[in-house]
Amino acid sequence: SYLNHTISHSVHPNLLEISDVENSDAAYDVVLAREAESIGMVKAATGVDRIWGSVPPGNSDSYVAFYVYARLGLPFYCGAWFAEETSGEDVWFCNLRQIPYGLTWEEFIEKGAKYDPDDFLNRLAKTKRSIVYCHPNKVHAREFWDELNFKGENRHKWGEWEISPQRSAEEVATYLGRIRELVRRIKSDPRFRITTLEEIDATRKPRRPLTRGDVPAIRAALHASFGPAREPRS
Repeated sequence: SYLNHTISHSVHPNLLEISDVENSDAAYDVVLAREAESIGMVKAATGVDRIWGSVPPGNSDSYVAFYVYARLGLPFYCGAWFAEETSGEDVWFCNLRQIPYGLTWEEFIEKGAKYDPDDFLNRLAKTKRSIVYCHPNKVHAREFWDELNFKGENRHKWGEWEISPQRSAEEVATYLGRIRELVRRIKSDPRFRITTLEEIDATRKPRRPLTRGDVPAIRAALHASFGPAREPRS
């Protein structure tokens, strides 16, 4: 499943800075133009007809962008922090199915970091669905390239980039070896099934419109736990 990751990531003005304005309609128009171009570039580079979701840069969740992605035909948003209490179940919010991150390979990327594959798999098994994520650049780079060059501002002239210190060949081989081991174990473990956003989307049932009669149950659920309400299902 190919995903969109915004057109400019951390370059200022970034997605949040563009959409954090008083006139939300104006913000919507700017974000729509930028992200439509981004999605078009991904399609052109990959040759696919459809992009299945978007992933935020870091924790840059833009309220305006949610509606933009839905309008552009993206059914999913991956990395939604506010859906973390659902054990991996997706949450319908702003016309998108939003799925939280689960675990990250990067918890054992640093030299000397604890690596316990059994513990990793047991934690993964506690979720109904999980996105195991990583940043590919961190395979070789010790620091985020965008943090060095764009933290708080555009720190350097375009093209005159600050380069992160690199990991040793031994560190890279160890990290990638651990990922390969875990992927093989996940594939052979009956507790897990690797899936795609296309497959998840195919299981979607038609939404049921909420009625005034549903409001008391929703209100009671929110009083009990202020978060995504599982019932009544819509």
